[in-house]
Amino acid sequence: MWRPDGKKIAYISTESGSAQIWEMNPDGSNKKQITEIEDGVNGFAYSPSMKNILFIKDVKLDKTVNDLYPDLPKQMHFSSTT
Repeated sequence: MWRPDGKKIAYISTESGSAQIWEMNPDGSNKKQITEIEDGVNGFAYSPSMKNILFIKDVKLDKTVNDLYPDLPKQMHFSSTT
């Protein structure tokens, strides 16, 4: 996506290990990471003034069984006697 000022192209890349917002010149030069959001982002948009960036990311709302009981084995083995 083009920045509102039309000078750079913004995109999401996993080059740094997680999905972050990057910018580059229209010719592909001068790539620069502009965010370091924990666990990465899924989408984004600039404010018209470019003073703010709105980003979308996954947020975990509820704890899983593994969060509640981290010592619980991943698999339980049952033996049957017949």
